[in-house]
Amino acid sequence: MDYQLNTRLNGNIAMTSSYHERASLQRDKTLYKFIWVQSGTLTLEIDHIPMRLEKDEIVTLTPLHHLEVKEVDGEYLTFVFNSNFYCIYGHDNLQWIPFLWLFQGDETGTFCRAVFQLA
Repeated sequence: MDYQLNTRLNGNIAMTSSYHERASLQRDKTLYKFIWVQSGTLTLEIDHIPMRLEKDEIVTLTPLHHLEVKEVDGEYLTFVFNSNFYCIYGHDNLQWIPFLWLFQGDETGTFCRAVFQLA
């Protein structure tokens, strides 16, 4: 599952179940990240420190963190966005305002939904 939105103000938001295969997202050093393990385990290296996440665990990372996905043994979702997506400082002519609804998923693993409202 991959969803991505780029705004005209260089805002970027994406949700993917295959971050470990998405080289373009891994190369982008401006992204904030939420990683949620839905089933099984996920082995990461964050700032050169190994970390193993299990079902229903979430880790949050800033653009300053160095992240490597070492092993995927299950399913996970990664939600990423840059500061241009959520920050309206300096964007006085903004035509819409992003809202994010985060909610616990149902059996299909729904994690989040982005809704855009006209200003």
